[in-house]
Amino acid sequence: GPEPETMPVPRADHGGSRSSTAAKKEMQKPRAHDKDGLKKSTSNQQGMESGLFLPLGLLVLQIAIVKRIWGEEWRTLADQGWSLVAALVASVLYLVKIMFNRFCKKSKHEKLMSAEPANGPRKYVFLNGLKYDVTEFADKHPGGKVIRFYFDQDCTDAYNAFHRSSKWAAETLKSLKKTKAIPADVPPQPAYIKEYRELVRKWTRMGLYNPNWFFIGMRVLEIVGCLVFSIYFARHTIILSAMIAGYAWAKCGFLQHDAGHLGITGNSDVDILIQVAFEGFAKGGSAAWWRNRHNKHHAKPNVHNQDSDLVTLPFLSWDKDHAKEAPKWLIRYQAYYFVPLLCLYVPIFFITTKLFMWRKKHPFEAFVAVLHHLAFGYGLMGWSGLSLAETVGWFLLGYAVQGVYLGFVFSLSHFVMPHMHGPEEGKNVDWVKLQCNTTLDFSESEVVGWLTGHL
Repeated sequence: GPEPETMPVPRADHGGSRSSTAAKKEMQKPRAHDKDGLKKSTSNQQGMESGLFLPLGLLVLQIAIVKRIWGEEWRTLADQGWSLVAALVASVLYLVKIMFNRFCKKSKHEKLMSAEPANGPRKYVFLNGLKYDVTEFADKHPGGKVIRFYFDQDCTDAYNAFHRSSKWAAETLKSLKKTKAIPADVPPQPAYIKEYRELVRKWTRMGLYNPNWFFIGMRVLEIVGCLVFSIYFARHTIILSAMIAGYAWAKCGFLQHDAGHLGITGNSDVDILIQVAFEGFAKGGSAAWWRNRHNKHHAKPNVHNQDSDLVTLPFLSWDKDHAKEAPKWLIRYQAYYFVPLLCLYVPIFFITTKLFMWRKKHPFEAFVAVLHHLAFGYGLMGWSGLSLAETVGWFLLGYAVQGVYLGFVFSLSHFVMPHMHGPEEGKNVDWVKLQCNTTLDFSESEVVGWLTGHL
């Protein structure tokens, strides 16, 4: 549903100006990347190497512990003790890394504000009646290139949906150059935009966005219960156990989806922790990767070349125009291989999420993902007595069930609705109309809501 408009409006007289001398010195600084933005500075490369050290170390540690404890059998208490020491050492290394980032490096906010200006014309967005210069900020936007989708557009509703409770985003706004928007420059907004915002405020006053703790608890209990039961049941039947785990992982996907949208508690810090718990520890994925990908999808749903969920060619197309770009000899059979192809949905993302954590330097998420495999490895091999080959098969079957379940529901949610072929076509559609026209409503049945993750 729509998000409440709670972000404070920055003062219009805060121009963020600086002296011409300082600006000149900054313009004379060497660029950290070429005109295509592909080259990185030496310092950034060194930072990436240090950021990758921990995930690599944890991966080696995971392999060593699994081989030592679960590869053959439980040996002696000494072996278990050494494994505990290794885990403690890894935890200490991680804490050292946290402290180093906290006290010895520039904050993310400082890095963003020290970005060098980009070439070409200035880039602006309109927000709450103000015109913001985001030329320098765009390359360093934490959410990636999604901000570029709103150049020269009113992004008020998109901003409120993505950053409604973020204090950091509000502070960043105060640091950007801004002026009072001239009415002639602001893209025209339909009358229903104002009605939509008033409706959101009304729903907020009614408490419709307040968390339902009983409902949340029931969802968590279902997931935890299914996962524990699946691991215990693996000693009796691997196939049924893996299918139950796949179902539970799909429900994890629905819950972390809501948390990633800050739709569980409304507190960004708490919701992100919930997302990391269910996407990272319960599933072994990356919450940051999901937000980076999924926010682009919701910023411009069903707009080709902007909605990353539509990048499925040459195997799948979602309307007739899209199908013209695929090889005819292959796409004509997609009705037959669509569901089997969804079985590869999660294994492919298993690889891309790990590459994302490596490339974007997310050591904490890598640490949580390793904990996922250690916990499930112990449960399956140490508790239920499965072999390494049986454990791998258990994961693959669970991933297949999860992929078919999630992929089928998500495909119905958006892809069957109208598409826009190109950014220019999507640029002419306001936020409210874009969200409504590209989202499919499911039945209000409690059973359908439960099966589809309450999307």
